[in-house]
Amino acid sequence: MTALTWGDDTRYVYGVDRGVLHARGSDAIMPWNGLVDVSVDETDLAEVLAVFDGHTYANLLFRGFFKAEITALSFPYEMMSLNGETEALPGFVLTGQEKDLFDLSYRTFENAEDYKIHFVWNAIFQSKPKQRDTLSDRLDVVNLKWSVSAVPEPATYWHRTSYLIVDSATTDPAVLSSVEDILYGTDVTDPSFPTQTELLTEFV
Repeated sequence: MTALTWGDDTRYVYGVDRGVLHARGSDAIMPWNGLVDVSVDETDLAEVLAVFDGHTYANLLFRGFFKAEITALSFPYEMMSLNGETEALPGFVLTGQEKDLFDLSYRTFENAEDYKIHFVWNAIFQSKPKQRDTLSDRLDVVNLKWSVSAVPEPATYWHRTSYLIVDSATTDPAVLSSVEDILYGTDVTDPSFPTQTELLTEFV
């Protein structure tokens, strides 16, 4: 028999880096510099209580979908359609245009050496208000913020989802290296954003 112990397997989370944006329907894939934070939530998470004679007999919680808030100091200019903007002529930018769907990846850290690579497909970005203050002796950089939601991808082996995670702590190092080579590119290959099936194929 083994008694419970505490404190030996604590996993703490910190930091975000290696943001990647991929415009759906194209080969355009760019690093996202300046990520400040990514706050992930769920939307449309429906809760149904079954109550009879004042007693609760069932609490049914239906699956929600990916939702997040992202803060950044900047974003790739080439991906301006993320904000519904397009450069009609050099230097002449139209706003209020069609928004493209994007695939998104970023990395978070756990403990001293482990990390997770987050993959999001079919993301739509909605800009949040930007406050610009008058000039002063102090330089206050404006944080850019978006609320993000994503349409779940069709799936064969699991429920439809738009959000998958690769955990370095439990992934075979050779598989992890291969996934990173695909996503980030190498000296001899261009980066590409894998589909969910292509990502699964790396693990089997």
